[in-house]
Amino acid sequence: MNKMLPALVGALLIGAFSISQAQAPAKPAAAKPAAAAPAAKGPSETDKAEDRAVANYKRNKGIKMDAKPAAMGAKDAAMGAKTPAKK
Repeated sequence: MNKMLPALVGALLIGAFSISQAQAPAKPAAAKPAAAAPAAKGPSETDKAEDRAVANYKRNKGIKMDAKPAAMGAKDAAMGAKTPAKK
């Protein structure tokens, strides 16, 4: 305990001194405004890649792209849901 307290005080003093001597990083130079970019004529490479990825996902999962969702009753019947018995 006798050695721990001076070590802790010393560490705090070193930390306080290093914080007081630290300098904030210099601000970056202001970027010059770029000339007008040419207008895009079509979808970018990223858009095309995203469309291909979605198509591959749907094709591999067995999802039909142009199919309309089934009615709720047909979905329940396909899932094996039982209808309540009539009295």
